[in-house]
Amino acid sequence: MDGHDARTSFRQSKALVVVVAFVSLSIYASTSRLSAILLPVVVVELDSSTETTNATTYADLLYGKKVTSSANHVLGYTTAMRYTFELIFSLVSGVIVDKFGWRWPRCASCLINAAAMFGMAFASSTPLLVAIGALQGIGLSLTSVSSLASLGETFSDDTERNKALGKSLVGHPTGQAFSIIIGPLLFEYFDLESPSLVLAVFCIFGGLLALLSRPKDKALRRIQEETGSATYTLFLYDPYITLGLLTNFTFYFGVSIYATVLFEWLYYDLTAALWQITVVLLTCMPLMVAGNLLTGYFGNSHRWAWIVAGMWFYSAGMATYPTCASVWHVLAPEGLVRIGLGIFPCSINSTLARVADERYSHATYGAIYGLSILTMDLGYILGPLFAGFMLPIMTFDWLCRMVAILIFIVSFIALIYRGKIDNKQQYEQFPMTKNQLFH
Repeated sequence: MDGHDARTSFRQSKALVVVVAFVSLSIYASTSRLSAILLPVVVVELDSSTETTNATTYADLLYGKKVTSSANHVLGYTTAMRYTFELIFSLVSGVIVDKFGWRWPRCASCLINAAAMFGMAFASSTPLLVAIGALQGIGLSLTSVSSLASLGETFSDDTERNKALGKSLVGHPTGQAFSIIIGPLLFEYFDLESPSLVLAVFCIFGGLLALLSRPKDKALRRIQEETGSATYTLFLYDPYITLGLLTNFTFYFGVSIYATVLFEWLYYDLTAALWQITVVLLTCMPLMVAGNLLTGYFGNSHRWAWIVAGMWFYSAGMATYPTCASVWHVLAPEGLVRIGLGIFPCSINSTLARVADERYSHATYGAIYGLSILTMDLGYILGPLFAGFMLPIMTFDWLCRMVAILIFIVSFIALIYRGKIDNKQQYEQFPMTKNQLFH
């Protein structure tokens, strides 16, 4: 094999596709988490009615100062704009990926994400910050849908695809750990702009890496004329897919409540220092990696059980939080939550892709993963609203218990896949077929 053949073989290798997906999902997670960390600080900086001159650290600026109602409104508008655009554009991203493949949408998403991070670093007005939130939502929807669809298009064998999905999803805890460490450190020792600029450079690197990959045409498993709204309609009428999406929504509804209330509970109720919170989160992060890899390598059989296990681990963690009396006690429930966060995304996305494979020959992965991202974003939009409404009515302890009970109950929906996920004949016996829907 000469040098040209070796380069071609490398650019068309499946391993490179997994690496690109891993980096892209790392960008998705780190961008989301870093925005959540820095956005309140940026809003406070832009709010002239909030005094910030005495702040010396990230924690001082974020929690040591009184944030005005106008700053809270800007924070809410920007966050809502990001998730709303990500939710809407996830459907558009699915159509784009199914029409044109995943490579160019991936490159475009990295450029959009880089532009959003550059904009956040130098935002000079509130309207610009809200527009940046919308731009970030578009970029992140393209990132997530194209990353997952690339694995479906590249790996025709279900077992190989499941392993690739598990490896790629390790990018989520990696990106979160990166942002948890780099964000506050760069802000405290350099300036507010440096974390966003570092992540913008990382986004550009991800785009160049995606550009390096050149997938083989024969590996792409899509039928052009079957994409678009007809595919979404077909999938949403399928109860196996709809109930899977309902399970996905409920899980991330609970996750968003956890993300909304946990940090303030640790900081105010348990009086934990910022470094203690960081140590707890980073200590439990490897458990999320373990959940990703275990599900990827062993979760291609009895998928319903893996979905249930992921939700039960998460439910157990949420139910245990109220028993914690100090920040170090949080290691146990946080570990359970992280295991659930590792197992569930891999198992539910693998299951949805397998259902599409078994029930529909065209299996447009952009569409199925677009719906998956849409329900996740819907959970992230409604969860904080629900938490904000319920916290004045009930305590943090009962909110955690309520989320735990909800996710435990909904986990039993996964029983519909029991004995059917690897049996095409049983799927075909279900009365809801393509011909009955459209003829």
